[in-house]
Amino acid sequence: MAKVGLSCSPGNLKFQIDALRINLRRFRELDSTYSNCLKTAETLKSKDSALTEEYEQACLRIQSLLIQANVSAPDEFRLECQKRQKLLELVEKESSRNREFQRLAGNRTLLQWKDQLDQLEQQSASAPNLQSMEKGPESDAPLLPYLPSIAEAQEEEKGISSRLSSAREEYARAVERTHNAFQNFRLSSEIEEDLASAQREFEELEKNRMALGIALDTMENLARQQQEVLAPQLNSGVEQRFLRLCGHRYEEVKIDPDFQVWVREINTLELRLAEHLSRGTQDQLYFAMRFGILDLISNESEPCPCFLDEPFAAYDRTRLEEAFEILLDESRRRQLVLFTCREDLLELALRKGVHVIHLASC
Repeated sequence: MAKVGLSCSPGNLKFQIDALRINLRRFRELDSTYSNCLKTAETLKSKDSALTEEYEQACLRIQSLLIQANVSAPDEFRLECQKRQKLLELVEKESSRNREFQRLAGNRTLLQWKDQLDQLEQQSASAPNLQSMEKGPESDAPLLPYLPSIAEAQEEEKGISSRLSSAREEYARAVERTHNAFQNFRLSSEIEEDLASAQREFEELEKNRMALGIALDTMENLARQQQEVLAPQLNSGVEQRFLRLCGHRYEEVKIDPDFQVWVREINTLELRLAEHLSRGTQDQLYFAMRFGILDLISNESEPCPCFLDEPFAAYDRTRLEEAFEILLDESRRRQLVLFTCREDLLELALRKGVHVIHLASC
């Protein structure tokens, strides 16, 4: 017992052990609060690290896209994409015009068509040759490109429409992919702003945590100091009145800084907690404590009144008379209002000259 600072006296052993248990319980509560604060701080640090990592990854992805595109800024990348899309549209239009020209030209070059025209001019110079050419259903070179039939033209139109629709769909998908490529990436300024906001929030939480810890410690210290000051004052007021009521079975009353009430028995000199006493003794103790508390919260120049509702329910005749004497002493310093339905208490009050008001039931 000496290792933990406890004396082995039979009179105060239980009091010391209970006080040690209370302090240990309080220490565990404070330690749990401190652990929770540490966990909160770790969570905020993890959140800050995650945001920083996300920002760095986003910057790396943006930088990788810019390097692949051989540009230095996102705005320049968007402009290059627009130029490339415009170039693809022009190339597609040029290819379409070339295909249409090849279809109309019948797969012949301009020189070949010039030679064909020269031959037609030579043939038109001689009528017989022209007539023979008109009559001959078969010739080596046609005068004009091959004209398809209506069915072939409709079939070719369907094919061209299908290719045009596919090209438009491909173009829409390319535009959507380009749009999504920039939509999924946040601007570096936005990420930096979020990081700054998270840092400010973390600093504010840390500041609040420290302020709350300081305030809690200050309040606990002040409360402890106040208890250490008020406990002895309350102790003397309670002891003076209780010893008159207990019939000399107890010799001392102690109120610790946590406002736990202990009484010492005369025979065994043992300190017993008020909760372990009989119901009648507890009533006497708390009756005395009422006036002790009134002494703390009021002064002689402005005494605080007291209202009592059937406070002597567990008192016998002897204890009732002693308690009534204490009430008479208290009535000289403050106003007392007591409600009761006991006839013996009414008789005692009338004998002592107390002002009595009868309340009739309806």
